[in-house]
Amino acid sequence: MGRMRPRLLLACAAAAFAATLLSCAPPGHRESALPGAEGKRIVEALDAHVLAAPPGALTSVRALTDYLVEPARDDREKAWVLFRWITANIRYDRAGAAGGSADVRPEAVLRRGEAVCAGYSDLFLAMAAEAGLEAVSVSGYAKGEGYEAGDRFSGPPNHSWNAVRVDGSWRLVDCTWGAGYVDETGQYVRWFEPYYFLTPPERLIYTHFPEDPRWQLLEAPVTLARFEQLPYVKAPFFTYRLRLGSDAACTVEVKGARTTLEVEAPPGVTLRPVLLRGTEEVDVPEVVSRGDRTFMTVTAPGAGTYTLRLYVGSTSDLPGALPRWRRGRSGLLLLQWAMDTLLVFRPEARRKAHY
Repeated sequence: MGRMRPRLLLACAAAAFAATLLSCAPPGHRESALPGAEGKRIVEALDAHVLAAPPGALTSVRALTDYLVEPARDDREKAWVLFRWITANIRYDRAGAAGGSADVRPEAVLRRGEAVCAGYSDLFLAMAAEAGLEAVSVSGYAKGEGYEAGDRFSGPPNHSWNAVRVDGSWRLVDCTWGAGYVDETGQYVRWFEPYYFLTPPERLIYTHFPEDPRWQLLEAPVTLARFEQLPYVKAPFFTYRLRLGSDAACTVEVKGARTTLEVEAPPGVTLRPVLLRGTEEVDVPEVVSRGDRTFMTVTAPGAGTYTLRLYVGSTSDLPGALPRWRRGRSGLLLLQWAMDTLLVFRPEARRKAHY
């Protein structure tokens, strides 16, 4: 496939990871369905058509799909209008997800306007078939609601998404995560996230693990154990062009009470870490920036397990950046949750005195 494998440059006192850097979108850039200025104009026209769907188009999956794909010229544009409509119009059914009794049939989802993840993926699958696209539903584990860095996975799958063939190649789509997210307080926020349309498989593997390894779409599929060890990163990590390395882990053991971590970020990007014990913020790590390198020194109040949560922001206006305001030295800064790292601080063994 010829893709560059992602690498995390995350250095700490206990280990230094080799770094082959991944080139991502520039800061403030929202990855588009189509590249270039002309692509942006086309997407804007497609979006206007999608968001103006008349009530008469909502009578059935077939009628809606026929309306949506009218201006689409190829597979990519067809897939985009389906993704755009579903994420804009289908709410996440948290009650149905908790009760396990949600009706996931496409016509039922269309009628109710809400769905659990299987309902999102089955609706996309049904609409893709009507549009003449080849698609499948993919089930597996995802680092979504309720997940904490370092968690292990077992039992039945907890998420569903899609793969769709575009221009002869299989690509990945997650309409559920494209429609919104659960923030750090546990609240669901409806928010359009185009990152989850045709997400590169070498990025999606950080959060999505298919039951069938073929749908990782990677030359060398990872194991479940490796998936559990991968850093817990979210979409902003990639949209802000932070740097990751494939041999980093989401859990770092530290001997003593202090460690320093390093993350690389492009100019104009601001990193703000906080140290959590459970949900309580116990410290704000010292941050020193040198060029594109940011050094975060963490001092634990005591031995135990903590979460280093990293927020990312930019002085540029990033459409879609909503989740959290934090007060900085120069006023309020809009930040997005980008990564969690589990830090396990163990008391440093004292050396025996020799006489």
